[in-house]
Amino acid sequence: MQPIQELLHSEKSAGPDLTQLRQWQRSMQPELVVAALKDCPIESMTPKVKAVLALAQVTAGAMESLELLQEVASQNPDAEDPFWLSDVGLACLLTGNVDKACDLLQQATRSSLATAVDFGRLAAVYLAQGDLEQARIHYQEAVDREPGHAVWHSNLAGILVRQQRLEEALAQYEAALRLDPDLVQAQQGRTSVLVAMERTEELVEELTSRLKQDPDSLETRLQLARLMDLDNQLTEAVRTLREAFVPVDEITPPPADLPLEQKKETEWWKQIALRAELARIFMERSRPAMALHLYRQIEKLQPENPVPCFVGQASAQCELGEYQEALELLSKAEAFLKEKRELPEAVLLSAPSQSLPETPGTFLNIELVRSHILCESGEYEKAEEILREQLKTYPGHAGLLSSLGQTLLWTGKLDEAAELFQEAAKVNPMALAQLVSARRMPEDEQSIEVMRQVADNPLYNYAVRSNMAFALAEVFEKRGEYADAWHYLDLANSLVNKRLNYDPKAFSRRVDDNCLFFTKAFFAKQERIRLSDRTPIFVVGMPRSGTTLTEQILCSHPQIYGAGELDIMSRLVYLMPRVLQSKEHYPFCMEALTPHLREEAARFYLYRLKFYDTEHEYVVDKMPHNFMHLGLIAIIFPKAKIIHVRRDPRDTALSNYQQNFKARHGGLGYAFDLEKLAMQLNDYHRMMKHWRAVLPIPMFEFRYEDLVEDLATWSRKLIEFVGLEWDESMMEFYKTQRAVRTASVSQVRQPIYKTSKQKWRKYEAYMKPFFDNLNPKILEEWEA
Repeated sequence: MQPIQELLHSEKSAGPDLTQLRQWQRSMQPELVVAALKDCPIESMTPKVKAVLALAQVTAGAMESLELLQEVASQNPDAEDPFWLSDVGLACLLTGNVDKACDLLQQATRSSLATAVDFGRLAAVYLAQGDLEQARIHYQEAVDREPGHAVWHSNLAGILVRQQRLEEALAQYEAALRLDPDLVQAQQGRTSVLVAMERTEELVEELTSRLKQDPDSLETRLQLARLMDLDNQLTEAVRTLREAFVPVDEITPPPADLPLEQKKETEWWKQIALRAELARIFMERSRPAMALHLYRQIEKLQPENPVPCFVGQASAQCELGEYQEALELLSKAEAFLKEKRELPEAVLLSAPSQSLPETPGTFLNIELVRSHILCESGEYEKAEEILREQLKTYPGHAGLLSSLGQTLLWTGKLDEAAELFQEAAKVNPMALAQLVSARRMPEDEQSIEVMRQVADNPLYNYAVRSNMAFALAEVFEKRGEYADAWHYLDLANSLVNKRLNYDPKAFSRRVDDNCLFFTKAFFAKQERIRLSDRTPIFVVGMPRSGTTLTEQILCSHPQIYGAGELDIMSRLVYLMPRVLQSKEHYPFCMEALTPHLREEAARFYLYRLKFYDTEHEYVVDKMPHNFMHLGLIAIIFPKAKIIHVRRDPRDTALSNYQQNFKARHGGLGYAFDLEKLAMQLNDYHRMMKHWRAVLPIPMFEFRYEDLVEDLATWSRKLIEFVGLEWDESMMEFYKTQRAVRTASVSQVRQPIYKTSKQKWRKYEAYMKPFFDNLNPKILEEWEA
């Protein structure tokens, strides 16, 4: 075996000395490696130097890193050089070849020359494989070999958290912060552990005190705001950030040639960081308009580096439904990068719309966000084309695999989607939750253990944990292990519910207003209006009551188009007081709605409908909550077809509680709490009883249970109500090719199944809060 210095110096290559390059790369100074090799042609470098450069580029976030990384991962390093073995092993891990990574790093750590870096890398491999104990052992070895390195303590703490050894984890985080008080991952980890240990108040007091002593401390302010946000103290988190804002026109950017470390000490940097953090919070809280305003401010502050702002703005505008504007911003970002051909210097923002592995300053990230926007706007084929093209360049990239899998899932290609999720899960365990959504349940205990580790880990974002917990609930239900299923179901819902401020009493007041205003007398005095040239079919009911199945059956008819869940009626309701220039809120402002304005409202709806379809006379709008707007629908579309799907309230409630709606638009906030679910069902039944009594147009009602028992009879009744001739394709609805974005994405791709009937009985013992708050009269029909 060669001595270490002899080994390090044994290979001379073009450019700087390999010894120095490796020292920089291993001591987390990637910018020095990149700078030193800037003028060295890639083709003149030895494989060892290429390996060092590729890892340095990845760490620095350079755009060109992935192509070189793929090349390095394909190398077969000399077994006598543990550093080369280690570098190629890490490249393999980063590109998804976990098995090869494990083999190479095991060889590297067996060498007497191995350092803490090599053991830390092998620990990361074991973590990717879900072997927490081996990950802990190897991070502990890294700590023992290099006890003065804060990152090893922090990484070890992360493993201890996953093992639910919170006291030990806290000690390691605090050791890391003694060595490096500014280590963000340790700061955030310590915060999450203290929250998990229910010591939030203690931590808030600590950070508040520190901020009073040093109000200019950016890190303390960011920590406090993140903690408050984590603890659902949104107002306080926003205030903590906003109170340190300085108006944009009063901020002076630093000189362009000022070193980055010095820029981080300026007020300019602080103001960007504060706004970036607040934008992140607003995006997570589904407040894209507020985030958009902040991204635009950041763009003004750093015009020389607009790409992250363009990506952030595009993500916010996508959430606002402004798809064309969002795509134009991404084109601007791409054009800027092509012109500059270098990595923007300060990337502070993360892509808000998805959990993406790349920084917003890369072409790959721009394409990932572009594909997301295309899916949101219904252009699935274009999104699929982009993702497949990117996978040619970056095969094995977990973000691409997951994004393409999700796109294919929406468009009904379940088998290929599942294969992609399985491939992505080799690198990113979060893809296991997506695999479940494709109805492919992991059966091996190792995968299920990995899923448990994610769901139970307080260090993960609440959305990550809840996604995995919802998936685990499905896995355990499939295995018939209902106690474990309910445990994770309850965990998932409680994680989301803590982030919501849904007020069921406010919804009750809206039902009261509808019942008070929409009377037989109101409808009787409405003058006739001209009929529209298209016939909307409104499928309404509670979410998870069978509305998606009903739409799928209907749109299997060649004369009917299924548009999905449209928010057009909700927008009309929102705009009504403003359009009518009324001080009264909806529906009382509708006293001023003239026949002409009723026709204008119908034209507004039909104009928006053209974005989805222009060829079919009949279009299905299956937004379930349109049951609140049937009074407005009746007076602007006198010939509209209203179909009401009913389902046993107990199964409806359970199905809502089992579904990861993600509370994207805030309207389903009741679904994550059993008491609120009962109150929602009470009000829903009260609303529908009122409509039966007063609506001036027919409403076809049927029970979901009857439909699944006798598909042929009830499908014929449905199409007869619509006014069309029967078509045999309706019996094979599951073969209809269209995108489905609702919770029933996989169910409508298979023939009728009856396993959902009476499922509530399996969980009856856990649903007491629901039954205690449900109006018992609602159940009389279903008990008969």
